[in-house]
Amino acid sequence: YWSLTGNYGTIPGVSFIGTTDETPLEFRVNNQTAMRLYPNQFGPSLVVGGTNNEVVSGRSGAVIGGGSMNRVEANIGTVSGGELNVAGDVGASVGGGLGNRAEGRFGSVGGGRSNSSSGTTATVGGGANNEASGLSSAVVGGAGNTAAGGFSFVGGGEDNVAEETFS
Repeated sequence: YWSLTGNYGTIPGVSFIGTTDETPLEFRVNNQTAMRLYPNQFGPSLVVGGTNNEVVSGRSGAVIGGGSMNRVEANIGTVSGGELNVAGDVGASVGGGLGNRAEGRFGSVGGGRSNSSSGTTATVGGGANNEASGLSSAVVGGAGNTAAGGFSFVGGGEDNVAEETFS
């Protein structure tokens, strides 16, 4: 009973669009894959954008929102777009940019180029070649900056290092 004017007469839980096995569901436009839903017992993962975007098999709740050559390696990881970005730990996220890596649990990289967030809940806002490796550390931007101590912070600039906790 599916039609362009509505789905009158369908039964919730019985009438649906999808699969009932472990096969991913693909939506195509002009025979090119535009969106894929990967099944998992804890929740599906969603991949949109280039066909070379990838969620590692068996991960749940992961999302890639667009771009190309992006990868999510852990549950509930997110890459919103860009290219060559990786969300490598549980809850890690990359907003976009090029070649960024969020590898700490619940760490994030907002964008920029070649930034890395490897500390748990560590954040890099953007810029280039910055690293936040300490627990809950942050680098706002700039280039070549490192926040290595727990709760350390670098506001920007170039080649700054915050190694001590609370610096």
